[in-house]
Amino acid sequence: MKRMTRLASLLVAAAMAVTLMSGCTNSNSTKTTTVAETTAAGATTAAATTKASNGKFDFYIFNTKGENAVALQAAVDAYSAKTGENIKVFSLGAGTNSSDTLNTEMNSANMPTIFSIMNLQELKGWVEGGYALDLSKAADPAFKTLVDAIPANLYLTNDGTTNYGVPYNVEGYGYIVDTLMLADLFGADKVTAILADIKTATYAEW
Repeated sequence: MKRMTRLASLLVAAAMAVTLMSGCTNSNSTKTTTVAETTAAGATTAAATTKASNGKFDFYIFNTKGENAVALQAAVDAYSAKTGENIKVFSLGAGTNSSDTLNTEMNSANMPTIFSIMNLQELKGWVEGGYALDLSKAADPAFKTLVDAIPANLYLTNDGTTNYGVPYNVEGYGYIVDTLMLADLFGADKVTAILADIKTATYAEW
């Protein structure tokens, strides 16, 4: 658990680039692999693995967010250099559906120790199958400190209270407004007020 704590801290720091990462209850995954692995989409993920000299891995991270693959690998490399532990990282290509690939990996002899999912619909099955850790049961003090610092609105949860994940990828979305179109529609004297309303509108108001 201590090594997962240190790694989780690195992940949060280096990959804040909301995907959520969950800890599997089985932490004994090892697997012989090549330095690059092929994704479900057929593309090879660069620097996909950190390989031990004996061909084994201390644990395995399955990352569904291809956009942060480089940052995640850098965090893992830094962690490996500091601790000497060898970690397999598999990142899917951007835009790739992760469900089938993750299901295959979780049903293999060497399932991921840490894995990420893209939505709450997937969570129920992993919880019912005993693959997801209720983070309120974390016993390691350092890891518990990390868990306790997660805001409730970033919980990986289906009931609003039980958290199964650590957020490690935060995305922002924006919009572009055509002010000339607004002027044509509502009058040039209304544009400033409309922009102010747009900036402060809630989802419900949208």
